[in-house]
Amino acid sequence: MTQRDQIKTSLLKALHAANGTPMPDAALKGAGMVIFPVPTLAEVKVAIKELEQTDEFIHGTDTPIIGREWALTSKGKLQAQQL
Repeated sequence: MTQRDQIKTSLLKALHAANGTPMPDAALKGAGMVIFPVPTLAEVKVAIKELEQTDEFIHGTDTPIIGREWALTSKGKLQAQQL
């Protein structure tokens, strides 16, 4: 498993643990940095972008107060349940 795969797994697990509650951007990025060796913020951002645009496992929404929030898509929920 590559480091990017480890980051993606960590991100999906964090969103799955939130039980459908959208996660603020900073919290999701923090969840992506709990693996070892610790990835850079840039690596986490790339993983988030891939999960959203390529894999279609997560969806980001901009809110006026909190800013960017993330949640699993239906496809992402199925993937996260398998982790």
